[in-house]
Order: sequence, then C-alpha cells, then structure tokens
Amino acid sequence: MLKDEYMTATEICYILGISENTLRNWMKWYKIKKIECPELPQPEKFHNRNYWRRTDIAKFAVFKDWIPKGRNGVMAEVNHIYWKKKG
Repeated sequence: MLKDEYMTATEICYILGISENTLRNWMKWYKIKKIECPELPQPEKFHNRNYWRRTDIAKFAVFKDWIPKGRNGVMAEVNHIYWKKKG
C-alpha cells in the first residue's frame, strides 16, 4: 500500500467536514439503499483497517452534495436504528 495513494476515514472526514459517524452511516445506508444515488466508493482493507483512494474524495463530495438533509431524509432508516439503540 502506498501511503500517498490512500486515505483513512479520519482524513476523508476532515476534508469533507463530516464526522466519522456520518461516514459510517453513509456506508451502512449505501449497502441497503433503495433509490438511485451517486456512487459511494467502497474501502479497501489493509491490516484490518479501511482505506480509500485519494481519487475517491471527488465521489464522496458528490454524494455529500446529493444527500437530502433532515431527520426524514433518505437516511432515516439507518438513523432510526442508531437512535433506537441510544434510547
């Protein structure tokens, strides 16, 4: 793995201005999505950690701009599971 070719979730979140929980929710939602949406790049595993290519930042940015906001948006299904566990 070339360090300058890949990024961690922390680095991606810093660039996009989102939390790691948000990225985690996006990835969970993308696996069960029921509507058409921009591509969300899948990570590659190295040493039991997820890494994305630096070139994937553009795809993440498109997805971030596309995502409807609000508690009843497209992510409501995933968010409901998360908040239900929190109480």
